[in-house]
Amino acid sequence: MLQAEGSPPTGAALAVETLQRWLAGSRLRGCGQGLAAGLPATVWQCAFLDESDRLRVIRWTHSGTAFTTTGPGAESHSRINGTTTAVHPGELVQVTETPSLITHAPHAGPS
Repeated sequence: MLQAEGSPPTGAALAVETLQRWLAGSRLRGCGQGLAAGLPATVWQCAFLDESDRLRVIRWTHSGTAFTTTGPGAESHSRINGTTTAVHPGELVQVTETPSLITHAPHAGPS
């Protein structure tokens, strides 16, 4: 249940709201999973381009935790709980069963 009538939203409802905010105005670039996508076996990923052609990558595991590296141009790592930390390209970030977002610098060249 996301929200009972007359009650505040549940944690799940707030997570869905955050995902919607992350994806607003974005175009899907592609999704992949595990070793075939260059990720640890338990990690899933979907990449999107926002309205400014900024790459936004959502990653999560189907079980447990894993560490992945941020890609070229990575600037921040955001979590469903609302925290965001600055990151650098190639930095290790922890991925869990709760989706997180890696945002990259805007594309400087032609699209």
